[in-house]
Amino acid sequence: MISSVPQIVIPIDFSEQSIIALDQSYNLAKFNKAELSLVYVIDDKHESVDEAAMKAKLEELAETAGKKHNIKVNAIVIKGPVSDKILEVAGSLKTKMIIMGTNGSKGLKEGGAAGSNSLKVVEKANFPVVTIKGKSMREGCKNIVLPIDLTKESLQKVKKAIELGKLYGATIRMISVSFSQDKSTLNRLIRKIEEATFLIKSEVNCTSEIVNAVEGRDSLAQIVLDYSNKVQADLIMIMTQQEEDLKLVPIAATSDAHYIISNSDVPVMSIVPSLKLHQVKD
Repeated sequence: MISSVPQIVIPIDFSEQSIIALDQSYNLAKFNKAELSLVYVIDDKHESVDEAAMKAKLEELAETAGKKHNIKVNAIVIKGPVSDKILEVAGSLKTKMIIMGTNGSKGLKEGGAAGSNSLKVVEKANFPVVTIKGKSMREGCKNIVLPIDLTKESLQKVKKAIELGKLYGATIRMISVSFSQDKSTLNRLIRKIEEATFLIKSEVNCTSEIVNAVEGRDSLAQIVLDYSNKVQADLIMIMTQQEEDLKLVPIAATSDAHYIISNSDVPVMSIVPSLKLHQVKD
């Protein structure tokens, strides 16, 4: 299973969402000079599934996709808990990212590779995870929404946004939400946006916007989703975890990130902060 070639891992359960995730992977694979690895997980509720027949079905899908897009596509069937096995396969490969379809807040159909398992994968993965809930996908990527805040991890998304912006010729649409009336806090946010703008504009087009919001009345996550709809976004980039007292707060504890992943009809790329590699253990 170990390969020296970069891989993009795509969990497949043959649902519409998982096939959409596969359809969105080809350009990213070519950009990263990567192969695709399709992963089907047989969980303990579906042990009666014929593993050989499923492997043949997955290999047929891989062969068809590979010939159509002139790219190497691998097929992997594995047994066990869905999210754990997806991460196990990804960890055994030179994984660049995981792309997976999700049913969002509706949860996971039994034996599938989406829904609530997507959140578990996002929480634990050491590499970017793209979750796709929407069924209407445009070809390519013209607008990438990049929420920026005052955390020092926020600018870590900028490099990845620039890479994708250059790949697709996309415009980076930065948005910041201010819940504070404090002038010094707002000035810090403006400086953060100016710093990000300086980095991005040297490579790709970008815009920025600050939205003033009221604590307790407005939702940061909904503001980001509404803005994404307004600019006709093709991708939203978020940070899955943030530093707090030298530790990382998992996405399950960050309701805004959870809400965006569960409710966005636009694909969401979750970026892991580099601190995760050095995080303090309890």
